[in-house]
Amino acid sequence: MTFVLAMVWRELRATWHRFLFFFPMCCCRCRWHYRYSVACAKRADCVGLRGSQPKSRGVYLRTDQPWAQETRDAVLSRLGGIADVSLTETVDTVTMARVVADDAGRTKVVEVRAVQEAFPFYGRFALESGREYSSLLLEQRGALGLGPEVLTQLELSVGDRIAIGNSEFTIRDVIVAEPGRQLGGFSFGPRVLVAYDDLNQTGLLDLAIRAERQILLKGSRGIYHLCCRFTAGGSSRNLCELGSYRRTENRIERHLGRAEDYLSLIGFVVLIIGGIGVWSVTRVFVQQRLRSVAVMKCLGATTERILASMFQVPCWV
Repeated sequence: MTFVLAMVWRELRATWHRFLFFFPMCCCRCRWHYRYSVACAKRADCVGLRGSQPKSRGVYLRTDQPWAQETRDAVLSRLGGIADVSLTETVDTVTMARVVADDAGRTKVVEVRAVQEAFPFYGRFALESGREYSSLLLEQRGALGLGPEVLTQLELSVGDRIAIGNSEFTIRDVIVAEPGRQLGGFSFGPRVLVAYDDLNQTGLLDLAIRAERQILLKGSRGIYHLCCRFTAGGSSRNLCELGSYRRTENRIERHLGRAEDYLSLIGFVVLIIGGIGVWSVTRVFVQQRLRSVAVMKCLGATTERILASMFQVPCWV
């Protein structure tokens, strides 16, 4: 046994430089794979946690055209048989906002969102002033800017007035966090929140502009399947899209899962290549030791000791 250990120590001292670069690279790859897997798992848990909130039951009907009266009647008639169902409407459009107090007529492209009193169904707004959000802030042509960048880009402060269409609005506060905002959504500019009826008075909806109208629904899980049947059996005047607020979160979760699968595939390929490398190094090592084996046989070493000493080195490696 002493002879075998002595030979193993001798061979390891002679070949350690061959593995000086191989082992650190394997360690780095394993560490990177582990850290990325943990990060993907944490993000997936975060997305799953968001999806487990009651907001996952909220669905919406969306269209780019004004709602036909028959569509409203059909929605209300279908929802009449479901208990604890709430409904509210929003309108999103892109237009120009002008600073009233600016003689130079400074303007900026903004996204205007008009909401009713019941909005939002889930979550709540976080205002920069710290007070609770209320629909009273939007009364008498009040407006809320989404994010401090609104005031920065327009060079405004709370209390200043901006003109949108034919109406003037007063900035009442700044929204720090908005519920229901989809992650990674494209934005044409800063967002401004106004009352639903005030947007109708601006005259923007009378023009041929692109406005996204939504009917937000809050209720039990069966409401989604009911809306599916409603959109599937609609007429040509009832062209609307059915969606859920889990759509973006599910997309992110799928992308994370796909990235983790690709990473596992790459790790498997690297493992195969590493195994081929170890086999190649071991084969070269054995070929280089053929003369040493012949010398030890001439000196009287038994086959068992020679095999033990030769195979111990790859096992230790």
